[in-house]
Amino acid sequence: MCVDTPPTYSGDADLSRVWQVIANVCEVTGADVVAFDPVAVANTKAVLPTITYAGSAAEALDGADACVLVTEWPEFVHLDWARLKGTMRRPVIIDGRNALDGETLLGLGFTYEGVGVPTTAA
Repeated sequence: MCVDTPPTYSGDADLSRVWQVIANVCEVTGADVVAFDPVAVANTKAVLPTITYAGSAAEALDGADACVLVTEWPEFVHLDWARLKGTMRRPVIIDGRNALDGETLLGLGFTYEGVGVPTTAA
């Protein structure tokens, strides 16, 4: 399962292309995509109608093999990652915005990779 936040307006013109690449890779590999966006889910449903949309980050992460973060909304930065780790099938985070504290996540037992940051595993 690929879990992500879909594109929203954040001043990053390339964000929707990044999301589309992630969605395409997941589709080709047969992964299920569950996405959550706290701001613009209606817009993203119009762009990517074939994926599943969750009502919260916690719902999107429930049973997930990975969390792929492509926006740095405060809702994601301040999640209770210790609690959410227990709901994920595999505690893997790919932080495309370097918005999260990788050292803290590693300490919680996550495998964490940030853009431009060496791959690390707990």
